[in-house]
Amino acid sequence: MKRKSRGTRYRALLILAAAALGAVLIIGPILAQESPKPCCIAGKYKGVRQATSGRCPEPATEKFTMEIVQGKKCEADIKGTIVGDSDPSQVQNFTGTVAPSATRGCCDIKGKFSGVSETTEFQGTLCRKGGKWVGSGTYKSVREGAVCSGTWKMSEV
Repeated sequence: MKRKSRGTRYRALLILAAAALGAVLIIGPILAQESPKPCCIAGKYKGVRQATSGRCPEPATEKFTMEIVQGKKCEADIKGTIVGDSDPSQVQNFTGTVAPSATRGCCDIKGKFSGVSETTEFQGTLCRKGGKWVGSGTYKSVREGAVCSGTWKMSEV
């Protein structure tokens, strides 16, 4: 059996290293594009909700303020408060999640809060526009068996 010379082994090693480097240079940017950036959405938002169907309490349209709290590393779990302008003494504490959206530069948000006789779930999408988060979505409230659905829009202040 013939032994390979050092030069042949060295050339084979160089070819293998070049192929590996080429793969990293080609596949690396593709993988970097696919890995989504975290959704750092913590902050204060102003918005408006509009009841669109069901048995909904008045007012049908209401402005609100939402404060979103998130961990320092922009974790998926969020929490915060929602205060409607019609009754600022009524503070709703919510919990939820945020995740990168299929739409580039956007994040999907879901949340829920419960009161004495009411449970509300909301969902929507927030996108970066002009350095601020803006978004819209839907909500559904169940109060003493009555269902109310609607839409919301908000923007970071």
